[in-house]
Amino acid sequence: MSTNPGDQAPPSYDFPGGMPEFGASGGSGRGGAGGPGRPGTPAPRPRRNGGLIAGVAVAVAAVVGGLVYTGGDGPTGGSTTPALGDVAWQVPSRSALEPLEEPLDGLGRWWDEPVTVVGDHALWRVGPPDANEMGAQEVTLESYDLDDGALEWSRDLVDVRCEAVPRTGAGADPRQLACVSRAVDGTGNGDAGLVEILDLRTGRTDLQWEVPATAIAVHASATGLVVLDHPDAGSGLRWYDLDGTLRWEADVRTDGLGEELLFERDGTTSPSPYADFVDVGDQVVVTSSSSTLVLDENGWTTREDCRFAGVVGDAVACTTWEGTRLERAGEVLWSQPDLRLREVPIRPRPDVLVSENWETGAVGWVDPATGEVGPALLTGADRVDVVGTPTVPLLQTDGDSGENGVPRTLVALDPVTGQERWTTTIQAYWSAETVVTDSHVLVQRTWPEWTVLSAETGKEVAVVSISGTLTTSGDVLLASLGGRMSRIALG
Repeated sequence: MSTNPGDQAPPSYDFPGGMPEFGASGGSGRGGAGGPGRPGTPAPRPRRNGGLIAGVAVAVAAVVGGLVYTGGDGPTGGSTTPALGDVAWQVPSRSALEPLEEPLDGLGRWWDEPVTVVGDHALWRVGPPDANEMGAQEVTLESYDLDDGALEWSRDLVDVRCEAVPRTGAGADPRQLACVSRAVDGTGNGDAGLVEILDLRTGRTDLQWEVPATAIAVHASATGLVVLDHPDAGSGLRWYDLDGTLRWEADVRTDGLGEELLFERDGTTSPSPYADFVDVGDQVVVTSSSSTLVLDENGWTTREDCRFAGVVGDAVACTTWEGTRLERAGEVLWSQPDLRLREVPIRPRPDVLVSENWETGAVGWVDPATGEVGPALLTGADRVDVVGTPTVPLLQTDGDSGENGVPRTLVALDPVTGQERWTTTIQAYWSAETVVTDSHVLVQRTWPEWTVLSAETGKEVAVVSISGTLTTSGDVLLASLGGRMSRIALG
């Protein structure tokens, strides 16, 4: 398969002027047409944008019980090293299939997230063209080698959600995938669900067990699985050991957990986009917009006093009406009566603690060891978002909109000390996202044009053209659009 975007027939999307290319790169000049995006071509929904606290071949295949496993070679980037912004490899679009947009684990997000990176694998689900609108139906879960884009395996499953099972030990990549799907065993019980623990390398089932209802979301921790029923099939929240033993179950409606876990709009119930499941030691902390839910193998507790919460390493930061405190396993490490954490709970997995002074608008870093607030890093901005990764945390704010977008100010923080590493202001697209990898910061300047900065210095290193929904993990950057998945080279 060729990795040159120009050699691929574009999918049947109605783009004025044709399908924009992946990976057209340039130097410090403009890499494509300037100005706003083309009329009638909406910008893709962001994958990441802001937060509470900034803390995806041709081969001979064997089919075994719905599993397609291949060890064949896949597409490569050729004999030369691709330049920054070029396509390293690409999975072409297939006319009868399109990727599902919701996150693989089923948990709520404000953004599309069709691709998930787990270790050395890129996973997505593809289904018929109406799969994103029609709800439960059979889709194909596919795993691709991150190095060359080769298809590793595929599984046909109904209404499937999955999450990687973490392994203990620093830097240990997951080896298993926990998946929940609709049981199709011929029993006639259309609401029954199935849990399967898959080998991440082959897609084969290591262990499976049936559950009372089809699930809408799953979270895998090192000590167990949390499974949330699909509202059309049940109302249970259950904790299973990794061997399938049921430890406890709760009813999200009668036990008052619906506000934390579910979101209703236009008669449809889905997982709340305000909630996320974060492992903290042997517990799973569910942050939400109104309180905090703590789960473990023994049951659950609701912390209604935590109006906003975030996780910092193995501790939980809790903001109440009285102030903020940091807790570990029930022990209060520090408490600051006047401290208010940044309150936009779109990204509840923090990289750094950030405080906002409501009177002055000043935003500053919070020392996680003491709770003390450092010098103001930004002051007077209408909105400050925390974006980035654990190693490259950033503050960003936009100025007033102009004819060609908005001026965006970025402040890079040292992840340990919170001190300012660099500050820059560049022109950004209206409501543009900032995408961060370990080595680069990408800011959307038009659609599909991005300014690329060095994460180390903040200096502009390139302008590239990338279309689609972006997924990052470490120094991996993937783009998906129109049924195509591409790995974008970062030099």
